Amino acid sequence: MDTVRLPARFFALVAALTVLVVVGVGSRGDAVHASTPPAEIYFTFVDGLETDCGNPMVPPVAQSQFNIIPINGQVPDTMVACVWAKGVKTGIGGAAGFSIDMTYNNNIAAVASFVPNDTWLESTGRSLTCPAPSIGPAPGAPPGVYRLVVQCVSFGQSPPGPAGGGLLGVLTLAPNQTGLYGISNLDHTDSFLVRVTSSTDVEIATTATDGKAAHCTLRGCSRGR
Repeated sequence: MDTVRLPARFFALVAALTVLVVVGVGSRGDAVHASTPPAEIYFTFVDGLETDCGNPMVPPVAQSQFNIIPINGQVPDTMVACVWAKGVKTGIGGAAGFSIDMTYNNNIAAVASFVPNDTWLESTGRSLTCPAPSIGPAPGAPPGVYRLVVQCVSFGQSPPGPAGGGLLGVLTLAPNQTGLYGISNLDHTDSFLVRVTSSTDVEIATTATDGKAAHCTLRGCSRGR
């Protein structure tokens, strides 16, 4: 799959309408019971000049910090963040796509590109569609706080999507300074996964487990108020 470069605005999904629903990142409803652990979207980070996230079908342990390490005494040109999903249960139609909604401190590191990885999400025979992401200053936020929104979905109710977890994509950062930082500097708590279903109005919970509703249309998936 080709690298997805980041323009200033997010283009609408251009494909036939398919019925999608959000699955945990803490999902509730008839398919995922409250007693089951929520699905999760999380990051790992690759040190130095490496760009390999590892086996895209085997999610590693999440990391709560990232370390921008000097190279020859200088701020490195790039740093790789691997975006993963895990915990998608069987019997719910499987994962059909994702929405990553991330705010971040551009003074620490800017976003250079996002490359979707379709290995896991297409492993059951589905075909992933990824419109151009949006990036820019986060509305209402202090100067230097930016927002990235990227959505990838697969269309049609058959075949079912995969369960378990895997690599969603590779996020390349352009650091502006070095140091050890908490994951809150890449705040992706409004991100979620979607699954195939027979209804477009669904209940979800994000990484923050807030249980808001999501609605999936031709323009992608948006969260309720």
